[in-house]
Amino acid sequence: GGAVSGGKRRRSAAEEIEEVRVNRAAASARMRDLEVSAVRAAGGSMALACCPLSIHIQARLAHVCGEAAADLVVKVVAERASSAGGYAHRARAIMLFDTSEEAGDVAVLAVYANEYGPEAEPPNARRVYVECIDGLPLRADESGRERDSVIRGVVCGYLEHLRERGFVFVHFRAPSPNDQECQIFSRCPKHLRVSHSIKTCQWISRLLEEALREAVVDSFHAGAHGGILNFPPTLLTPAHLTTECLFSSSEAILAQRLPAASARLLRERLFVARLQSPSACSHARAANGLQNSGGSSARPMMAPSMSSSGAFASGAGGAAPGGPGGAFAASRKELCTFLVSQRLSFC
Repeated sequence: GGAVSGGKRRRSAAEEIEEVRVNRAAASARMRDLEVSAVRAAGGSMALACCPLSIHIQARLAHVCGEAAADLVVKVVAERASSAGGYAHRARAIMLFDTSEEAGDVAVLAVYANEYGPEAEPPNARRVYVECIDGLPLRADESGRERDSVIRGVVCGYLEHLRERGFVFVHFRAPSPNDQECQIFSRCPKHLRVSHSIKTCQWISRLLEEALREAVVDSFHAGAHGGILNFPPTLLTPAHLTTECLFSSSEAILAQRLPAASARLLRERLFVARLQSPSACSHARAANGLQNSGGSSARPMMAPSMSSSGAFASGAGGAAPGGPGGAFAASRKELCTFLVSQRLSFC
């Protein structure tokens, strides 16, 4: 037992640590309750209208995951025209929500992309730069295979829709270890960033290999910044260009401490995928049982999530960053800041 001082028993260090742990757990539970309540008060699952892109991805997700996708809802939560970097494009934020009773409309996956249409100046025209893909586990007991199938359903559905809209190339980038803001939901600890960069390269490669087998993309290749073919540096955001240039000065030293295969992955972190032409994949789509999302018969498979006039449009504290009407996110960083401020990033 602990010593007695002034008639009171002095608690041991273990008891104090346990009390802190219990208090933190209780605080986390209260925060989760507040988050779910705030999301539901903002409009919940019935507030945001569907769009052709979200309908198509939802159908793809249902085809890939079956009943496992019953409580998952895809929504385009932000879209904005921009000329950042000197090239006209549209920035889109696509999110996957877990609407199960246990979760209560919580964002679990986000894809942030910059779409350069035919009106953009060369060399960016008809290209898409997927700036970030980030997510959270759906369940504590979720397997890697289950998680990959969900992400593959969302990303491949997005790539299919891009192909049907006339885009030709899609570009991915695994973050360099010095990229401190490479994720949407949480920041990667500094001591894990090298591992995160390498594993992200492996994951993007597996994703594109699956898209190749499913005839979503025609081909893809990886390479290093400054040396990869058909990856215009004008696609990269100024922040990404800066981190790539800064990392190039320390890459050689870091590579000496890594196995050859890991060093190569760390160097070749940029990916270029050529989308399969719509005519070449029409038979594959029919064989896979996927319907054209642009037809009048397309219907949302599930109720939409998040209010366009509530949480994502104006937030809890007034006008959203970027202006009224829900089109607020001028950049991924701005989107991250808003999500964190609204406590939508907690799992």
